[in-house]
Amino acid sequence: MEKLGTYLNDHLTGSIVALDLARRRGSAQGDDEIGAFLRSFVHEVERDQQSLRSIMETLRTPPRISREFFGTATSWLDSIRGTLNLPGAPNLVRDIEVLIMGVRGKELLWKSLERLRVITEPPLAELLARARDQIAGLEELHARCVAAEFGIGTGQG
Repeated sequence: MEKLGTYLNDHLTGSIVALDLARRRGSAQGDDEIGAFLRSFVHEVERDQQSLRSIMETLRTPPRISREFFGTATSWLDSIRGTLNLPGAPNLVRDIEVLIMGVRGKELLWKSLERLRVITEPPLAELLARARDQIAGLEELHARCVAAEFGIGTGQG
């Protein structure tokens, strides 16, 4: 059970980082299409995070404050790097890719819990479908951001 607790806490930490990243990017984008998408995405990830917290409570796996702090600190450092425009500062394309990887990990979490026959509310099938929809939306957004950021299709290279 300790390994499962660590696994769930790792995913909780990842959700903290993803929420912070999506909130920062959504705010930076303002009222454009990307900002609107990311604000909607934040709402969905908050729901998913609450589902994860409920699962952890049901399994008697408390959130580890140190992990939550680590997730917050990681996000804070990443935001500082971007604000100061340091070498390797994150760009929108990279941030969308990080979110895609995070949601893919969440999809695997839900599949793992399904294999372990964990009962959840909402059901794991619904959580899986939501993760897949999130991935599809993020991938579509990623394609548009790549084109805008790197001039794909404009003859630049």
